[in-house]
Amino acid sequence: MLTVHPINNIKYYVEDDYYLNDTAPRGKWIGRGSIWLGLSGKTVGDEYHHIMKGLSPDGKEPLCAQVGDNHRSGWDLTFSAPKSVSIVWALSDEALRKKISDAQLTAVKQAISLLEDNAAFTRRGEGGGIREKVLGLVVAPFEHETSRALDCALHTHALVANVAPRVDGTSGTIMSRDLYFWQKAVGATYRAELAYQMNKLGFIVEPDNESFRLACIPESINQHFSKRTEAIFKGNLCEQ
Repeated sequence: MLTVHPINNIKYYVEDDYYLNDTAPRGKWIGRGSIWLGLSGKTVGDEYHHIMKGLSPDGKEPLCAQVGDNHRSGWDLTFSAPKSVSIVWALSDEALRKKISDAQLTAVKQAISLLEDNAAFTRRGEGGGIREKVLGLVVAPFEHETSRALDCALHTHALVANVAPRVDGTSGTIMSRDLYFWQKAVGATYRAELAYQMNKLGFIVEPDNESFRLACIPESINQHFSKRTEAIFKGNLCEQ
């Protein structure tokens, strides 16, 4: 599953023990825009603060017209693995967990690549009347393995910065509308790639509506480790 939400408060991500202060290993910058910034493959660090404010990694150069606290930081694209994958990850030894995490990251990268090919645009010119393709996206991925209800929930927050390089070497902000338009296709690409990677690891993959599941995990076990989903579902019923 893929959800897309704007990053409304950067402090939530970096100060509330959620991303940079998390005990999990930090992610490494991905996306073609990260290559442009000289960050590709590097562990996400303090430069994150600058980039999410529209500045260069060292904080010295503006990358768009409006920078600082009033700059729209970016978007949180959350890629959530099927519950059976999360359970297998939780039950695995360290070596297999690493392989499953690598499969998750590969699937996220494939999805981001699709976005870059089809949905990465900026505006320029008077009144932003010119729609222009950017060279790529600047993305900070953070993997988590549990939900807020502490269920098994392997997922990756791919934080897409609201800055990107243009063909002429300048940079600008991202048109978010296209990210939402391509949400379903990008989510499907992520799930297909993750299913392929899990199959390569030796797991039997079965279709499950628009997603997939691993045959080795009974549905009753999937339901048992889905308290967060159940709580949301019950809450929606109460509101109706």
